[in-house]
Amino acid sequence: MPSTSVSAAAVTSASLTHVWERFNDVGTWAGIGLAEEVFDPEYVDGRLAGFAWTTKAAGITYRGSAAFTIWDNPTRLSFDLINTEITGTISIETAEHADGTELHVTVGARSVGLLASMFFPVIAQALQNGLAAQVEGFALRLASDPELAKD
Repeated sequence: MPSTSVSAAAVTSASLTHVWERFNDVGTWAGIGLAEEVFDPEYVDGRLAGFAWTTKAAGITYRGSAAFTIWDNPTRLSFDLINTEITGTISIETAEHADGTELHVTVGARSVGLLASMFFPVIAQALQNGLAAQVEGFALRLASDPELAKD
């Protein structure tokens, strides 16, 4: 089945500590990679462990689940996105930056269903064309709450 991987980077004005606090909020993950909407968070020992998500392709809404596979605060995290048509991984590396926090985001996607494989070139192109803007928006959202933006 076809697959793709795309990376983008941005800097947020939010501190590294507060970026990781925001990572624990399920709403933070909407609009990154394959997940358009996120809901039904699952927490284990006070840390976000997973959530449900949806995305639209060819006019159809697909629901999936996400599960964190790496949570190495404050340097990196990764989670898998799974549904019946497409699976993916979102990995983020973070580092202190003079202006706040540097974010390196990689999104991998793989078709697992027949319908998704037919439309996968469109999905891959959308990720390639849109991830940089998604990551810039993500960086802005991380700093949008004045209480969380500064130490």
